[in-house]
Amino acid sequence: MTRTAVYRHYDAQGLLLYVGMSSNPTKRLYQHRCRSDWAHRVVRSEVDWFETREAARSEEARQIRKLQPPMQIAGLNQDIYNTHVFADAFGRKSMSEALGVGVKAISNAVVSGVFPPPWFDTLETLSIERNIECPRDLFAWRRADTSEDAA
Repeated sequence: MTRTAVYRHYDAQGLLLYVGMSSNPTKRLYQHRCRSDWAHRVVRSEVDWFETREAARSEEARQIRKLQPPMQIAGLNQDIYNTHVFADAFGRKSMSEALGVGVKAISNAVVSGVFPPPWFDTLETLSIERNIECPRDLFAWRRADTSEDAA
């Protein structure tokens, strides 16, 4: 059982920017500041602790649906958020075991914002078993070349 926090980050005007979860919200904010274009705006955070990661995940999803923080639904952050939430719904270790890849491979894909297409069938099967959506746009599909030169 891992205590896990759900945190909310606000800017100077009190606008909610982002909702997330972590067992170490201070470290996670540092990671956001290193990797995002919005975290420098954070001046205040609120943190609620949960006894299990599953309880935190459920509350994070509820708050995101209800509050719709702009940094989770705008631009590139949408892709990062979607892969992040998807991986957290399964757990990176569970995904790595099902796919036969390392946890680091899962985390790298989450950070990149897309999963490799060969993972789709396995993750879709897991999604159906767990009643979790598996959006096709989370995968780096190649588009067919439709130009006349391709023929």
